[in-house]
Amino acid sequence: MRTTSQSVVSAAGDLALGRPVLLSHGRPGEELTDVVLAGALATPAWTAWAIRHTSGFLCAAMRSSHADALGLPPMVPTTSQSPKVPRFAVGVDAAVGIGTGISAADRAHTGRVLADPETRAEDLVRPGHVMPIRAAEHGVLQRRAAAEAAIDLCGSSGLVPLALTATLLDEHSGRPLRGDESVAFAREHGITLVTVEDIVVHLIHHGRGTSGRVHRITPSGRQIRSRSTRVIDFDDELTGARHTVMVGPLPARRVPSVYVVGECTHRDPFGPRCDCQPVFDGYRERVESTGGMLVHLRTGQSDRTAAVADDEMAQGCITAAMRHFGLEKAHIVGWPGDGVTGACRLLQLPAGTGSAPELPAAITKSLLEQAY
Repeated sequence: MRTTSQSVVSAAGDLALGRPVLLSHGRPGEELTDVVLAGALATPAWTAWAIRHTSGFLCAAMRSSHADALGLPPMVPTTSQSPKVPRFAVGVDAAVGIGTGISAADRAHTGRVLADPETRAEDLVRPGHVMPIRAAEHGVLQRRAAAEAAIDLCGSSGLVPLALTATLLDEHSGRPLRGDESVAFAREHGITLVTVEDIVVHLIHHGRGTSGRVHRITPSGRQIRSRSTRVIDFDDELTGARHTVMVGPLPARRVPSVYVVGECTHRDPFGPRCDCQPVFDGYRERVESTGGMLVHLRTGQSDRTAAVADDEMAQGCITAAMRHFGLEKAHIVGWPGDGVTGACRLLQLPAGTGSAPELPAAITKSLLEQAY
């Protein structure tokens, strides 16, 4: 069985090849499934396939900043619109290279024009046959919705974050396909199916690119009192925060301990006179004497991840740091969300994990967790 991350990586790979994927979203029993194409690689053949199996209402999901650059303001004021409703702009066609604009070939061309970084507002005509959706700037972690998930999936495939989408329908009744029906359709047509939640979980634990969520900025690490212990800084690509990891010896045959300390409201525990200093010093002494890691998590820009709980974001940062150092299993002291100071749990990542998405998989709901 595929893990969440493997499914997302497979979907991103399909988009990079110009193939469609299916994206399920909504509450159980009310969910919808969208066909998603990468706008940058939209072809007449796959666009025609998408139109044939869907409502035919083809949308182009893009970041709001990209929509602004193309002169595509909201169709209605955002203050008068439900936050659950997609933020549509006026429909567009490409200004040149098309006929009436309604054909699959014309709409595929418009999708490619919208995704082209060189396109300007004057390269589009309004109204047209492709409906832009203004997605949240920071994607599905900022707004947990289908348009945001679609552009994040395109971004994860290394393409421009612009997706052509349309809702999958039953070819006989015309009603939306849901649940097992969507699964059966995906299996019949050999199309990868992922959910919005799959993409959220993947991003939290793996980040948006192929190099992991956290990026090391200290080349070799700062030495502290113990010569076997280093202090290394990491930038968090999702929150913009700079975290610090203290790394001691990591014996290959022993499960190490990973101590987690959140940002203090008083001072940085690496500095003097912090009220949390005794706890921090205790963890640091253990790392220096017995090995393991101490992860100091700092607060980032919360508006980037408004749709995700702080504890979830912190958990993903810990697993990302574990992958960076090649750890698949660890005793976690201070796992975010436990609510008990000093509580410890055994955390094991699925076998074969790596720092990059193509080396799956992320921590998922099927994560192996045991009390310790």
